Amino acid sequence: MAYTQEVGRNFWYAFDGATQRSPAFGAIYLSAGARDSQKIYFNTRVAGTFPAAFEASFAPRKADWIQIADVQTTTINDDLGTDWDD
Repeated sequence: MAYTQEVGRNFWYAFDGATQRSPAFGAIYLSAGARDSQKIYFNTRVAGTFPAAFEASFAPRKADWIQIADVQTTTINDDLGTDWDD
């Protein structure tokens, strides 16, 4: 798929609709602990415990992270196609 500004706008509109404007996605985001992910990343880097401590903090919520990735991947595929090299 050739990129155009309209393709980009359409993608971001769909992506925001599937994530930022979705109460269901918001609930998964909160359940996964995504709000704290950057802070946990920073703290584990500073403590020298990255990646093990970072991964351990999210392991119990792996199913939520898989759902987040599925929503993101589906939106990308639906709007931009399945050839990620494009």
